[in-house]
Amino acid sequence: MRRLLLSFGLVLAAMAVLAQPNGASLNARPFAKLMKKKHALVVDVRTAEEFAAGHLEGAVNLDQAGGSLLRDLSAIDRSAPVLLYCGSGVRSAKAKAVLLQAGFPKVYDLQGGIQAWQQDGKPVITQ
Repeated sequence: MRRLLLSFGLVLAAMAVLAQPNGASLNARPFAKLMKKKHALVVDVRTAEEFAAGHLEGAVNLDQAGGSLLRDLSAIDRSAPVLLYCGSGVRSAKAKAVLLQAGFPKVYDLQGGIQAWQQDGKPVITQ
């Protein structure tokens, strides 16, 4: 019985890993689930102006095109899942490639960006 439970646990763990492979582009629902994980870092790679117009709750702004992502790369916790998004998914895909090349083990981006997020009825913070 113990061996069966252990095997079942290993299968579940393997399925969880396979369900969200490193480097995956996720739609809004799985992205939102990962946002709830303890220590997950949500990074908006748009400009400061775009960020101010509306962003995901808890997100930090590291402008990919403006260089702040590369400049602050060493400050990002490599053990935490890094969840990237932009306006439509193009800049976050580029940022994901940078983080994967730098050896980050858990990097994901929001497929379709904040536009897809809003189309799915998910909330955006405006301040």
